[in-house]
Amino acid sequence: GDLAELRDVAGDGKIACNQVLYHLNERAIEHSVIPWCEAHGVAVVAYSPFGHDDFPEPQSAGGKLLKDIALKHGATPCQVALAFLARRPSVFAIPKASSEVHAEDNAAAGDMTLIDSDIAALDKAFPPVSYTHLRAHETVLDLVCRLLLEKKNKKSTYPSL
Repeated sequence: GDLAELRDVAGDGKIACNQVLYHLNERAIEHSVIPWCEAHGVAVVAYSPFGHDDFPEPQSAGGKLLKDIALKHGATPCQVALAFLARRPSVFAIPKASSEVHAEDNAAAGDMTLIDSDIAALDKAFPPVSYTHLRAHETVLDLVCRLLLEKKNKKSTYPSL
């Protein structure tokens, strides 16, 4: 995959971070990217942690859960989302902030510690997608391209292709 190739070129200990899309509705990196980065001492920098105009609406089931957890912690739903995404020491979220107050609100998420029941509820409400054919360190786009090439070349080992 890309990270292994980069490590081969740069050398062990030379990759400082891997900046990737990571938010409540896009958690696929939890399957292989984060574990690889943790195993190799590479920080994960999560961009767009509030998604792309798809942060859970307050009236949705996920939005209500975020609000309930936020009320327990004296926080905001966005702070809960940031605390959840950055719960592993290897992950740093870089949310957009339009003002100093907004930046301070985002930073306050770093002081929040979610309890196990909060994490379990969020994990259930926003499950990480599992790509059963995804190889270690392979992005979803890589997977799609590989499967299309295999289909074209009739070399697929997957019965659905």
